[in-house]
Amino acid sequence: METKQCKECQTDIPSKAKRCKNCGAKQPRHFWKNPWFYLVVVIIFPIIIGSISSNENNNSRRTSDNSSPITFAEDHIKIELQSWNWKTEYGYVRAEGEVKNISNKKLENIEALIKIYTKDGTFISSSSALIEYQSLLPGQTSPFTVMEDENPQMDRVEISFKKLFGGQMLYKEKKK
Repeated sequence: METKQCKECQTDIPSKAKRCKNCGAKQPRHFWKNPWFYLVVVIIFPIIIGSISSNENNNSRRTSDNSSPITFAEDHIKIELQSWNWKTEYGYVRAEGEVKNISNKKLENIEALIKIYTKDGTFISSSSALIEYQSLLPGQTSPFTVMEDENPQMDRVEISFKKLFGGQMLYKEKKK
């Protein structure tokens, strides 16, 4: 059997002992032998890294109040927002429009995402829906519709795009 020395009284004890049989001192464990260490490394650490990288790749956004879009490097932009608008009807917000694949590759599972705000900029809610064409071929245009419950305090709606189970997608608006 493997032994180690007690950190307090220097008596030989089994290497897996949690306490010294001689003085009763608790024996330190290496942090990598603690099950919580694996929880952090395997689950929480990748989530943190993923959120940092998705924040770095924040999406270009355009609001319905005619503010300017945020622009990013053109080589990362794969879709072009052809047109969009939003309205309220029958107790719902309905945002609809069209996006075009401007890359040279097939794009799949793209979601349109709307965020709803009050006049003072307070976030109310969001909703997303897949664009109509699950596979968007190069040069192809697809319609989209996103619906959310209406809120009487809503004043503004923002649109963005993301991959299903993935991060935001950069886009640009079609020049008028």
